[in-house]
Amino acid sequence: MTLAMGIWIGDDDQINNQQILHMKKILSEYDQKYFDAIYVGNEVLFRNEKTSSQLAQYINQVKSYISQMNYDIKVGTTEINSKIDPIIVEASDVVGANIHPFFGGDHVKQATSWVLNAFEHQIKPINNLVDNPAQLVLSEVGWPSGGGSFLNSVAGYNEMQIFLDTFVCEAKKIDTPWYFFEAFDEPWKEIYYTDDSQWETEWGIFTDDRKLKPGIVLPTCQ
Repeated sequence: MTLAMGIWIGDDDQINNQQILHMKKILSEYDQKYFDAIYVGNEVLFRNEKTSSQLAQYINQVKSYISQMNYDIKVGTTEINSKIDPIIVEASDVVGANIHPFFGGDHVKQATSWVLNAFEHQIKPINNLVDNPAQLVLSEVGWPSGGGSFLNSVAGYNEMQIFLDTFVCEAKKIDTPWYFFEAFDEPWKEIYYTDDSQWETEWGIFTDDRKLKPGIVLPTCQ
């Protein structure tokens, strides 16, 4: 098993540089064979905390260190699909696209095709614009088990199961790594609740105490 290391990048450069120092410390303590990739920032552009060029500078800073140390680890970033652009792709060895069909507002039965269409017709064409295309990864894809609805997207156990069954088996047919979002519920995210949405805590396949959610069955694909 390998891990992808994340470096938090926000609007505070001092904290960002501390994060990079932590990365260096971790790499000095553990063999590089454990790390599949290093993702410099997650949804930084979506939060408007850095520009594409500023984020690319951080990516290149980490890439330079990895090269200097003769490590064989891919470096890039993760971002929501609508914010991925040629600047960050050009700077990256690997780019993770966070594609959440729930926020597309369609019925869950259309969710898998929505994800794959976004990846095929939005992300891949951007990657093909640059001289050195990055490896592409579906870094976040999932469905919440509760907390309300967004247009025609309903958060619920049944809907999560439908998405698990359809996406996981269909994704086996594409030559792209992916990460299901997410393993465990995150109760601390209730700080993002609004009157109409309480789903931020509810994306885990397992509860926060590490139990498989009621009625959820991990899919078996033929």
